[in-house]
Amino acid sequence: MSKILQIFPKLQRGGLEIGALQIATALKARSQGSLIIAEPGPLLKTIEERGLDYLPLSTSTKNPLKILWNAYRLIK
Repeated sequence: MSKILQIFPKLQRGGLEIGALQIATALKARSQGSLIIAEPGPLLKTIEERGLDYLPLSTSTKNPLKILWNAYRLIK
């Protein structure tokens, strides 16, 4: 089974994040995989309440070492 990966900077209350939650919720209802990767924010509680798969990473960083660390965690 393939998984949809959604990556964005932070879990704010914008259109991108709301859309990602809607997609992830619909995929979960169909027993399909979805993973959201972003920095924690106001929508984290919603993700937890819906039981969605979430991986917190520093995705808004420009630090090359943190970017490499994020790549390592994604591969792992």
